[in-house]
Amino acid sequence: MGEMARLSEHNTAGWLPLEGTDKGRRGLVDYLLAAGVCEERHLLQAADRKRLLQDRGYEVSLGDLLVESGHLTKAALAAVVRQRDIDFLGRCHLLQDLDRQQLVRVFDLGSVREMKAGELLYRQGKDSDQLFVILDGSVLLSRLDETGKEREIAVLASGEQFGDISLLAAVPQFATARAVGRCRLFCLSGEAFRTLCHDHDSILQNAVGRWFHRLVEGRTRDARLEERQYSNLVSNRESLPCLQMVGNSLKARKQRLRLQELAATVSPVLLLGEKGTMKKRTAQYLHETGPNADGPFIVYDAAEEPAFLAALLDREKFSFAGQEAVQMAALFGVEPEGLPAGIHLEWQGFIKFARGGTLVVHHAGRLTGKVQRLLARYLETSSISAVGVVAKNEVKTRLVLTEQSDLDIERRLLLGLGHATITLTPLRERRKDLQEAVSLLLKEFSRKSDKKLIIDQEAINKILAYRWPGNFRELEEVIRRAVSLCQGQLIGSGDIFIGKVSITGKEAYNLLQLNAVRHFFQSPFYPKAAQIIVTALFLVVVVLGLFGNPGADSNVSLLLIWANWEPLLIISCLFLARIWCSLCPIGFVAQLFQRLPLKRFNLSARAVNGCLFASAAGLALVFWSQAALDMWQHPASTAGLLLAMLGSAIFFSLLYEGRVWCRAICPLGQMVATFGRISVLEVRSNFSYCSHQCRTYDCFTGRDGVPGCSMVKGPFSLESNHNCTLCGNCVKTCPNQSVRVNLRPPGWELWNMARADLAALIFVPLLWGT
Repeated sequence: MGEMARLSEHNTAGWLPLEGTDKGRRGLVDYLLAAGVCEERHLLQAADRKRLLQDRGYEVSLGDLLVESGHLTKAALAAVVRQRDIDFLGRCHLLQDLDRQQLVRVFDLGSVREMKAGELLYRQGKDSDQLFVILDGSVLLSRLDETGKEREIAVLASGEQFGDISLLAAVPQFATARAVGRCRLFCLSGEAFRTLCHDHDSILQNAVGRWFHRLVEGRTRDARLEERQYSNLVSNRESLPCLQMVGNSLKARKQRLRLQELAATVSPVLLLGEKGTMKKRTAQYLHETGPNADGPFIVYDAAEEPAFLAALLDREKFSFAGQEAVQMAALFGVEPEGLPAGIHLEWQGFIKFARGGTLVVHHAGRLTGKVQRLLARYLETSSISAVGVVAKNEVKTRLVLTEQSDLDIERRLLLGLGHATITLTPLRERRKDLQEAVSLLLKEFSRKSDKKLIIDQEAINKILAYRWPGNFRELEEVIRRAVSLCQGQLIGSGDIFIGKVSITGKEAYNLLQLNAVRHFFQSPFYPKAAQIIVTALFLVVVVLGLFGNPGADSNVSLLLIWANWEPLLIISCLFLARIWCSLCPIGFVAQLFQRLPLKRFNLSARAVNGCLFASAAGLALVFWSQAALDMWQHPASTAGLLLAMLGSAIFFSLLYEGRVWCRAICPLGQMVATFGRISVLEVRSNFSYCSHQCRTYDCFTGRDGVPGCSMVKGPFSLESNHNCTLCGNCVKTCPNQSVRVNLRPPGWELWNMARADLAALIFVPLLWGT
């Protein structure tokens, strides 16, 4: 395998690499072996010697080395090369319908021309009464545009022809042609070409068809490419205002003045700041208020590879396309002479693409050192060189670099930026500007959603009390979500969901990947069917407790409640979290009463937290009454406890909106919620998608007749099993399958709890004590 790889590497026709035999193409090695004019061991020796000379900077052909060593005669080499050249003519589009004998005749009519790298074949507008077919290497066609700049049109590879259109139309050459590296051309005079067209109708038909195709393609290719690439790039613009320019604090005024000074110039700028300080939005402000506002605004993220560029840089063809090469290609472009023979690529680079405008290099510290130094050279000279070529092009594009700190920026690049560096202030240091930023965002999002909203003071206080580690971006996400969730005209604290949800451990497995589990939660019968069955059993227990035999040994209701339901309830918390609250007959009946058209009150978030103390007191009362009244022996007392809880739930459902009883007051519900934290099951969401992509939040508000989150929380803000009853509404309503029902290690939530919440502080000690 090693020897064949060495031969394959040098399977050349004297100068340039060729493809293998998979497409009917064979290199010089294949022809030499097939002709039997050279032994394989001599080919291996010549291949090794060629590699050694290449390492020393010498370019020499494999055939010449074989002749020099005496292992191959010049006549044999010439015969083999002729055989291969004739075969290559057969691959030419114009001559593809000719048989072998006719191809030999055509070859004898023409001549073979050898060209050096960069050698000019003819210039645009000049007469060239010849047809050319590329035998080895590639040829670059370029044309001067209306501004006088030379622009690449195409790179023609081995087996392609050119010059035929000028011969057919009897006009000067449309483009300039020069060799890309060393190459060999088959040349046929105009007279011989016209004779062939007269003798062979197929040649004339192929030539005319190709002429028409090139005519149509030439008019649309550049427009299509520019449109496709530009549509992928201009989407980086954002429509919302730059929050860094908002506020009247001292830091805000100083920063605003500095940004206004930089915006008035076309100097390069380095924007530093923490994640979420809106560096890209600030760069957009610099562009839109600067002298280049009418030019393109392009954002290149050095931490990612643009999708359309990835499609162009097919790594199966481009073995050189490592991180550094891709970054260089993205910024400075790729010209055909810098590519292997036979490979076409049209990409001028972001700097050239954004000429006359602004190029934002996001995450500039992710650029390799070499690429940063090339950027520094561009700042010094205003000229760039495409990958693999020496020629330079002068380009006037403003650069704005963004990064969290300048520690990863090369010193030379920092010097090239001069003093145009500004560090954007994080939101926690601009609390005086927070309320003004909220008002501006609320106005913008309300306008876009066609709502007229105001925000109450309790919600403002909740926003002011938070430290905003995600800075302005996090604030924007919170206000956008609040506008989407608000059902009336007043945004309250219950509409403000703040804080990034903790990420589940790597061991978690999303059970919704299993179709059976997903269909179970999406079924219209879940949880209603189970609720009806459990409610019927509840009524049986109550009736037996009140009207059945009062003896403990003869009343089955005590067995159902204390010997079966209570221990199973605790065990279910380990495996199914708080699912009992979705099946609970008390909550089910309370929901039925809530359908009555009555005027109800809204309980504030602060009041809900206060209800946790009442719930703890209620749980303590339940435990005390069980012992004091010896409920394990008295069916009537057990039935009375159940009816008291049912009556309380109905009372709160008639008095307040939402499931206030289940959310914060039910003593057993809070006990189950506390135990559910150790469960192996949890409901979470794709936080990144919910925060940055979702705009409807159907999981919270409901959709198609399915109500929203029964706990008024939403999976996008869930960080604890305490606030989820596994009702399945979010799975039914989320159109993007962002909800996850995870299987996780037991106790994971308690082990990884970053901070204890009020419910944990109240109920964990209470349950320990009882």
